Amino acid sequence: MTSQIRCADIVRLRRYDAVCVAARQGAPVLCFFVPDTETTRHRADVSLSMCESAEAGLPPDRRVRCVGRAHGGGGQVVGRMPAPAMQRIHGMLAQEMARQAGEQEHDRGRPARR
Repeated sequence: MTSQIRCADIVRLRRYDAVCVAARQGAPVLCFFVPDTETTRHRADVSLSMCESAEAGLPPDRRVRCVGRAHGGGGQVVGRMPAPAMQRIHGMLAQEMARQAGEQEHDRGRPARR
């Protein structure tokens, strides 16, 4: 089932929905929608406009957490993300990956804690 998932597809998993941002070694890379109950904003969150949400068949005021995770399990494609939203998601994903790489590099340069 995962071979049918393509970039920009909205995927329904058991408990969460996600958007496919890439495919790596045959497995989709997903960014998950932030649950409505979570009020804390993350630096990698991208808010969707009402028009983008409606076009994708999503409830209004949805956010995507742009932290990619490879997914090997199944999922059902339930929609497609509009191109302008995908451009913003890819841009934020690239920024977040660069930030995380910088943080890891910074942590490697620190002396070990005792």
